[in-house]
Parts: sequence; structure tokens; C-alpha cells
Amino acid sequence: MKPDAPIHKNNDLSSIEDNRSKEDKQKDLVLLDLLGSKKKSEYIYVNVASPFNVYYDGPALSLSAQNDSGPFDILPEHHNFICILIPSELAIRLEGGRTQKIQINGGLLHIRDNKANIFLDI
Repeated sequence: MKPDAPIHKNNDLSSIEDNRSKEDKQKDLVLLDLLGSKKKSEYIYVNVASPFNVYYDGPALSLSAQNDSGPFDILPEHHNFICILIPSELAIRLEGGRTQKIQINGGLLHIRDNKANIFLDI
């Protein structure tokens, strides 16, 4: 979904013009409903999962992680990015000043279209 696209509240997926699957479009609609009056660009959608477990799946204000170059932060609207994560602690900052921390043994971070996917135990 383009940043300037209108918010769709009627679940009419046909009006979203892009090449994503119906499932991806539906996830965006759910995310927009969850965010309410906040603009999409104020959040990044984060999914942290291993083959048999989902550790976090939802909107976040930011994400902190580490790779071989050191610690870094990911904010909403980050450019497309991919890297290998080292054993460290992920910090997912949520609304209300809360932070969800996840200890990892390494993984793969992929950011595209304001979504951060972290694959663990691969």
C-alpha cells in the first residue's frame, strides 16, 4: 500500500492497487484498523518467528537489534534492508512506553514495505 493511499475500512480489497496477495492486503487492512487514527507511517509491522513458534506479530514504534557491525534501530518507513542478526536481545518498542524483549541466538532480518520479518532458528 502506498503511504498516501486512503484508509479502507470496508474490507474492499479490490480498490488497493498493487501486486500483493489478497492475504497481504488483508493484513494491511487489519493493521490499519488496529492503529485507529494513527498514520501507518508512525508504526512498523514486526513479525518475529521460528519454524515452530511466533514470538511477536504486530505493530511497533521501533525495533532494536544487532548484527556484525553493532547495534542498530529500525524505525517506521525504513528502506528495504536485509541482514544476519547475531546472538543478542531484540527490543520491540510498543505504545505506552512498553518494550518487548526477545533473546535470540541469531537470525535473518528482512525489511520491506514497512514490515520487518525476523526469522529465527534457521
